Amino acid sequence: MHMPINRRDFVGSALTTAVAAALLKPRCAFAKDAFSGIDAVGQAALVREKKVTSLELVDSAIARIDSANPKINAVVAEYFDKARKQAKTALPASPLSGMPYLIKDLYEIKGEITTSGSRLMATHIGADNSLLAQRAIDAGMIVIGKSNTPEFGLMASTESLQLGACHNPWNTGYSTGGSSGGAAAARSAFRHPAAGCSA
Repeated sequence: MHMPINRRDFVGSALTTAVAAALLKPRCAFAKDAFSGIDAVGQAALVREKKVTSLELVDSAIARIDSANPKINAVVAEYFDKARKQAKTALPASPLSGMPYLIKDLYEIKGEITTSGSRLMATHIGADNSLLAQRAIDAGMIVIGKSNTPEFGLMASTESLQLGACHNPWNTGYSTGGSSGGAAAARSAFRHPAAGCSA
């Protein structure tokens, strides 16, 4: 036998269900635009075919980072001004030339801090570009910043005391894994075309 339910009880029950569903819904963090679904080779092809400029791609990537990064902490060093200047210069002929790139904070950029996710390295300045960074630059890729990493890249979760936790963009209460947690989160959250994971 079904018991009748009055309007007040029904509304209260529906409201409770809606609130519970909202609280249980994964907290996601994503940023999209016209370029976010195009891979690295595709973005570089747009530059090569003069359909867009490298500066447009860089500005687009920066806007996506600005939008979602505060929620996930995937990018831990920003070279935005330097990247914009590089994007305006003549770039080498390459299948990847002109596209924005993130490099993990284990690899040195000349004159920039490389922490390796450790407080011991908090003020370490790169004397030269690492092999990975140099090859990216030689290929015409625009390094716009550094991605989060565990301390010295050793842990399976990206949450060092130096750089802070990197959050999974599909559910910000979850881990991104490691050691390239920042790169993985950037690829997913910002649809970033490429982020360096290893040398």
